[in-house]
Amino acid sequence: MPEVSVIIPTYNRANLLGRAVHSVLNQTFKDFELIIVDDCSTDNTEEIAGSWHDKRIRFIRHKENKGGPAARNTGIKNAQGDFIAFLDSDNEWLPQKLEKQIELFHNLPPSVGVVYAINRVVNDIKNETSVWDFNLRGNLYHDFLKSPFLDFITPVIRRECFDKAGVMDEKVVAYQEWDTFLRISKCYEFDFVPDILAIYYVHKHETISKDNLVAATGYNYIVEKHKAEILKSVGRKALSGHYSFLFFAYLKGRSYAKAFRSFVLAFVLYPRKLIIMPMNLTIKLLIKIRDILNK
Repeated sequence: MPEVSVIIPTYNRANLLGRAVHSVLNQTFKDFELIIVDDCSTDNTEEIAGSWHDKRIRFIRHKENKGGPAARNTGIKNAQGDFIAFLDSDNEWLPQKLEKQIELFHNLPPSVGVVYAINRVVNDIKNETSVWDFNLRGNLYHDFLKSPFLDFITPVIRRECFDKAGVMDEKVVAYQEWDTFLRISKCYEFDFVPDILAIYYVHKHETISKDNLVAATGYNYIVEKHKAEILKSVGRKALSGHYSFLFFAYLKGRSYAKAFRSFVLAFVLYPRKLIIMPMNLTIKLLIKIRDILNK
């Protein structure tokens, strides 16, 4: 049995899949299996996935498009390793990623369920580079209740975390990692390797995070799902902050009625929190509110 199961969910990214797969095969840590889950692509993803002759690679294809959470769940259900790591098909790992994280895991107590690392973000659209570095360890449940700060690209997760906290919620259309780590953090602690071990690409290829309305819908679903615990554990100000975020997200997605609702909820929950809006967005919102009221 491999120690680590690497899961790459993919959909219509045949032109990018090779970079992700090579970054896994080039790991200095070799005791892994690689599960590629094709979510019913219409391009030549299956052909590309079959071009590697490595016994560690398994290819699973959905007969219908089910979405990212379902693809990851398929990978989890077929995984044989004690640890699970996800890599999106448009990103890549640096060679020592798994080695450093598994080495740290071997020196940690069973209470630690997730070890993550630092991302380098390469924005091909704006031609700029930045770093995602959080340096948070221990019990992060309250941190996750406040913010979706961790992506799937760097964490290595104990398999037992999914047995205890559950697999992906397939109703989540965006921010699935936030909901997943929220549930895991109720049961397990987190640790990190303070090194850049992965590269996250922002590119012109269509992704769900670029659809503002879909992203807002996913974020709102998670807020409503965990709202009672947000209020109980981190308070009205934190919940107001989530609705403030949703106000801007819905505004960008041109869903003005939902933007207005989010604005009102944010203000009612924490009136002292100033929600500063650019003037042009304020005018657009007021015009849309007027149109809605006049109907």
